[in-house]
Amino acid sequence: MSSPFLANLAHETGGGWATAPGGELKWGLFWNENIAGRTGLNESAFVDEASSALYPGVSGKRYYGRGPIMLSWNFNYGLFSSIIYGDKIVLLAL
Repeated sequence: MSSPFLANLAHETGGGWATAPGGELKWGLFWNENIAGRTGLNESAFVDEASSALYPGVSGKRYYGRGPIMLSWNFNYGLFSSIIYGDKIVLLAL
């Protein structure tokens, strides 16, 4: 039986290239941040204007993919924060 959740983790955090040493899934959970976001290659703040009234981005913060789920965008940070912490601002402010 396969696990879609574990498959998603491997996809989001792995190298994902066919010739990766050990196979393309060997590198699952290797990356914990979106490389283009972390390095600044992608300078977007990842704030969706349509959801910014409900989940406002904090000035100077960027909401690119982080963690094993690769949580991205202000609305995902805010929603996940409200579920886990009971306060939508906790993860938006980090």
